[in-house]
Amino acid sequence: MTYHEMKVSLIITTYNWKEALELSLLSGLSQKEKPVEIVVADDAQGRIPEK
Repeated sequence: MTYHEMKVSLIITTYNWKEALELSLLSGLSQKEKPVEIVVADDAQGRIPEK
């Protein structure tokens, strides 16, 4: 497999921190090789922050 045939996945973990999630997504999408998939794991367990 050559460099140009590589597929990239972006995996982001977070815990009720939407600002960090936004920055992570923007950073990942600004890379030269764009991800073919984005997986976000938020361990908020159904709670919504009171901000």
